[in-house]
Amino acid sequence: GAKVHDALSPRVAVVDLNFVFKNHIDLQRRVDQMKAEAKLADLEMKTRQEDIKRFRDELAELEAGDPQREKMVKEMTQAVEALKVHRDRQVKLFKQREAEIYYTIYQDIQDELHDYIEETDIDVVIRFNGEPMDRSDPESVVKKLNQGVVLAKRHADLTPIILDRVNSKAAPN
Repeated sequence: GAKVHDALSPRVAVVDLNFVFKNHIDLQRRVDQMKAEAKLADLEMKTRQEDIKRFRDELAELEAGDPQREKMVKEMTQAVEALKVHRDRQVKLFKQREAEIYYTIYQDIQDELHDYIEETDIDVVIRFNGEPMDRSDPESVVKKLNQGVVLAKRHADLTPIILDRVNSKAAPN
């Protein structure tokens, strides 16, 4: 039959946010930078752990009751506690920075989507997962079956458009 389009019907498009995030140049750059910083922090932690181990080895050589040993036990206990506090603070800071990065990127994507739908006659954008279903992976099948978008025409998928727009604005290296 003939296609009927009601002028009052909303125009709907879809976007694969997971794909956009995975291929977002600025996000990858920021994540890589954060990973490098995490490696440096990890090296610092390992160095401090090795210092504590050497301290323990020295402590083991001293006899019980030796006043020097008592002093060293106290210092080592403080060093171990300080290391735990430092590690917890580092973990919290990295998680916070990671959340800020993803929030900023999400806002950039939202801004591009907003600008794009304002330039077109699209009324609603729905998130979907464009990854093909893997029939050998039960989790993949269940995800696809539970997805809100069952089918969309290729031109309704804004993913490549939005990805191009956000990546074109990414700061060069």
